Amino acid sequence: MAFALHTETVGTVTVCTLSGQLDSRTSSAFERDLATALGQDKRTLLLDCRELEFITSAGLRVLLMTGKRLSAEGGGLALCALGAATRQVFDIAGFSGIFQIRATRDEALAWLVESVAATRAADVARSLLKRDEEPARHDAHAGSLAERSDRSDLAAELLKPKG
Repeated sequence: MAFALHTETVGTVTVCTLSGQLDSRTSSAFERDLATALGQDKRTLLLDCRELEFITSAGLRVLLMTGKRLSAEGGGLALCALGAATRQVFDIAGFSGIFQIRATRDEALAWLVESVAATRAADVARSLLKRDEEPARHDAHAGSLAERSDRSDLAAELLKPKG
């Protein structure tokens, strides 16, 4: 079967369903299609692999590059529904430990939404804490000790584990 990519949006997540064989002949088109699907402002991607027959190192390279880019932008990448042959390639290549792989689309969507929200909260907390670490300036923008304490309290609340 020829490789194909079907894209849809579920909430804030771009979901791409892959089918066919992802190899050196199709990886360049796959990379372009992913870039188009994600555009400039989308940072959360789920790859549904239930119809993916096979993947080679060329396809894995595209996934790795995409995952690194999304992570650097505060987003995330997850995969779901890998067939036995595809899962074996991920396991042998060591990619099963690099990517979040879930059994179902629903599980992967839930993980992505929670993970990206936690990443964004941590980024905000770090930003708030960084402001507290800056040396106090003697001008109107320095902020009082109480304001810095409030930022620290907010950062601590954002970083507190749920549950």
